[in-house]
Amino acid sequence: MGWATPWAFAFLILVPLVLLLHSLRLRRREVRISTLYLWEDLLQERRSTLGMSKLLRSLLLLLQILGIAALTLGLADPFASIPSTKEGDIVLVLDASASMGTRTQGADRFALARSRAIDLVERLHPKSQMAIIAAGSRPILKLPFTSDRLLLKQTLEELAATDEPGDLTRAVQFARSLLGGERRGEVLLLSDGADARLAEVLSQTDQVRLSHVSGGERNVGITKFEVRPRLMRQGEYEILVNVANFSPQLESFELALSMNWKTVRRTRYTLEAGERQNLILPYTGPASGVAEVVLDVNDDFTADNRAATVLSDRLPMWILLVSRGNYFLENLLAGHANASVNVVNSLSPSSFEQQVRGNHVIILDGVEPPPLHFGNFLLINTMAPNLPIAIKGTTEAPPVVDWDITDPLLRSVQLRDLQVRQAQMVEIGEGVKPLMYANGSPILSRLDTGRLRLVHLGFDLLDSDLPLRVAFPVLMANILEWLAPQQGTFVSHQVQAGEPYAIELEALPAEVSVRKPSGEWLKIQASENPLAFRDTSQVGVYTVRVGKKTQRFAVNLASAAESDIAAKITERPSDVSQAAGLSTHETVRRPLWPYFVVLAFGLTLAEWYFWCRTGS
Repeated sequence: MGWATPWAFAFLILVPLVLLLHSLRLRRREVRISTLYLWEDLLQERRSTLGMSKLLRSLLLLLQILGIAALTLGLADPFASIPSTKEGDIVLVLDASASMGTRTQGADRFALARSRAIDLVERLHPKSQMAIIAAGSRPILKLPFTSDRLLLKQTLEELAATDEPGDLTRAVQFARSLLGGERRGEVLLLSDGADARLAEVLSQTDQVRLSHVSGGERNVGITKFEVRPRLMRQGEYEILVNVANFSPQLESFELALSMNWKTVRRTRYTLEAGERQNLILPYTGPASGVAEVVLDVNDDFTADNRAATVLSDRLPMWILLVSRGNYFLENLLAGHANASVNVVNSLSPSSFEQQVRGNHVIILDGVEPPPLHFGNFLLINTMAPNLPIAIKGTTEAPPVVDWDITDPLLRSVQLRDLQVRQAQMVEIGEGVKPLMYANGSPILSRLDTGRLRLVHLGFDLLDSDLPLRVAFPVLMANILEWLAPQQGTFVSHQVQAGEPYAIELEALPAEVSVRKPSGEWLKIQASENPLAFRDTSQVGVYTVRVGKKTQRFAVNLASAAESDIAAKITERPSDVSQAAGLSTHETVRRPLWPYFVVLAFGLTLAEWYFWCRTGS
């Protein structure tokens, strides 16, 4: 407490003056009378009230002194220094994405952010409330609004970083939605700023304050891992590994490839700062079990130093080819690994539905089909009458000018300078996705209605040079993989961290046990098939046990954006200490003089009341 006008204490000089006035005695006049008989009753009554009169006079003196003191204190303008606080509640968003696991000196980024969050809880104003959101691949409300500091601290201490790619945009939107209606406050975001979209999010509102956590900058990571069979080569595979150096310096490392935890290849690589390489590692042998690549490098971020997939045999793919003769197509399908191809030159309408049910893929090469309602089809230079793809005519020697290289059907397919003698002019309807254009008309498109999957190729293969290109077997392999993803040479069981994995069950209900890479076992009562297992926040190999059967699947980070652990925020982070609901180190003056004035007035009223009681 302080005093704005301390000179007002000079009024305390009135206290001795009051004491002096009370010390003065009243001088009585002496009068002679003839008898005391008439005064005895009065004197007796006065003696009985003498003690109370002295007490009241002492109380009056005390009240007068206290009144002078209270009035003096009020005139001195006292004030209390209290921590400055802006009213409002807080939504605390803690970035729990994989990059927050980057190691710093003595800890990781998430540990630093959590410690900072606990400090913010300590400074939470008693009248404010706080909610906690963990921001991984999706935002999760860990604790609704509460002012219980102990519960807030306990919740923060139980949080840990995940291996999931982050989505801070959704997390901030969710946090702001909690402050809607009559609730007012701010969003405090504790993050390393590695999300490239964060700068745009912060620029759109002043309701979000960023507390930036830094530390660690070296990282070499695996951003993609796939295993593919080599076309026309039984038992031979290509293992694709994308590796990038996100460090600001040159990095050397060893890459080890293992099958079922047995190392089959180890190679040393050196990457310049910012360099990326797409590695293709040949492998010959059984494609069954756990395939894993590991980077032997001492960097600051370990979640992307390994990637794995679990390979298992697939059922044979049954293909029905309806064609009047196509050497290139028949020869390509005959060499497809684990495919059983049946070739006919015509269709029987009476048995068509049975043929559709008995084959995984039906390829119609220039043969018009009946109406299609379900199944997987590749239509080459033909079309069914009931589909939203209408043939409007033909065009001669159309130039191929555009194709969608991001679509899975055109992955690794190079169609530059493709020569086509004649192509169909088609008009597509709702649900059809065009993939390749020639002369303004889509000559490659696909349709997926759920029950019906279809790919349309709008020209005769023999009227083009496509069968003579390297792209032809790659395109066909992509089309077959898209049409019937569960059939072929093998299945690769892997998902990105944070994404659900579908566990196929034989019957319901079933008890499913899942062992996470940390060794923790989870028991789930399955009521749906397939069972969507969503707790995939850790990278590594998971074990699934249903009854006596065991299967595995792998979870990988596989995100170049998350592996780039450098901060993308160029603006200066906000000062979270000034956020609503927090007690700051700064103080404000709260005036106290009204309380002392009221006290002085009350004491004066009390003194007047007791003075009236004395009768003087």
